[in-house]
Amino acid sequence: MRGAVRAALATVALAGCAEAVPLEPGAGTGIDAGGGTGRGTGTSGGGGAAAALVGSWRAGVVIRTEADISITHTTWTFRADGSCARTRETRSAVEDVPRSETRACRFTAGTDLGIAWSDGGTVTFAYGFPGFAPDRLTLDGLTYERVPDPAQ
Repeated sequence: MRGAVRAALATVALAGCAEAVPLEPGAGTGIDAGGGTGRGTGTSGGGGAAAALVGSWRAGVVIRTEADISITHTTWTFRADGSCARTRETRSAVEDVPRSETRACRFTAGTDLGIAWSDGGTVTFAYGFPGFAPDRLTLDGLTYERVPDPAQ
C-alpha cells in the first residue's frame, strides 16, 4: 500500500491538482476498471436496482491541503437483505498511518438510493450504472468499481 500511496501522491503533486481528485477506476485500488447497467428501479430485498447493487463497491479520492495529501478509499457493501455498510480508509502522506471507519446501514433503491444509518440519520444519493456495464456504479457523482467476490 505504501508504494501505491507514494505513486498516487507523486502523480497528484506533479499534476498540481485542486483540493480533491477522484482516482481513476483501477488506479491504486487493486481493482480492474470495468464498464457499468443503466439506472434501474426496485427496493432492497426485491429485484431491479437493489439486485444490481448487491456486492461491494470501492472508489478512491486524493485530497490535497497545504499541509498534507491523503488518499481515501470508500467501500460500500450492499446485501440482498437490505443491510449495508460504508467503510472509509484514509492514509495521510504526513502520518503514513491508515485510519478506518465503518458505518452500518439499511438501503432502499429506486429512482434514488436511500440510506438509513444504524446510528441515526438518513441520506439520499443519486446513483446509476454508467456505460451499461454492471461493474461500475456512480454514487453521488463518484464512480465506484465492483470489488470481486472472493467466493466466486
